Amino acid sequence: PVGEPLHHDHWVTALASLPAGVSQAHPEGCVVTGCMDGIIRVYSADFSSQLMQLRGHAEKKGVISLAFNCDHSLLFSGSWDGSAIAWDLEKEHHAALVRQFPGHENGVHVLGLADGSLATVSSGEAVNSQPANFKLRLWDVSSGEKKAEIYDHRASIRSIKHTALGFMTTANDGTIALRTTDGERI
Repeated sequence: PVGEPLHHDHWVTALASLPAGVSQAHPEGCVVTGCMDGIIRVYSADFSSQLMQLRGHAEKKGVISLAFNCDHSLLFSGSWDGSAIAWDLEKEHHAALVRQFPGHENGVHVLGLADGSLATVSSGEAVNSQPANFKLRLWDVSSGEKKAEIYDHRASIRSIKHTALGFMTTANDGTIALRTTDGERI
């Protein structure tokens, strides 16, 4: 019932909401959660019911990032399994896995860009006991092709968010990089 907490099997590590009026399948909107059990859960906008569960990430590898694309037709998820996934939520009682974007290093954060592409950042991997290979990647969602791979932070990249000029990334090197939609630093 409304007002009751939503229980998950493990830590809830990501949250996104689909606004009302942008989806035919979910006209009232919905709320999406990512969990450390690797499952994405979709709830009604008023939290009164769980609409579906999305399984595609590795079990027990947390879903740590959720974002919608610019027209809200796709949900993107990023996980500690080193992958990002595009999901179509337009079916009322089930979702379709549209495309996987593999090959990241550990934790992946996702962002749908205004031009319809996907931006992903990774936390990197340990090489000789040092963090390495933390990258920003830009993807063509329809083909799954990587459009760019940018390696310009000096430590694990931890988040990615929209700005009026494009987007920004933050990293363990203590920096925030303001970027154009093609990933170039401003």
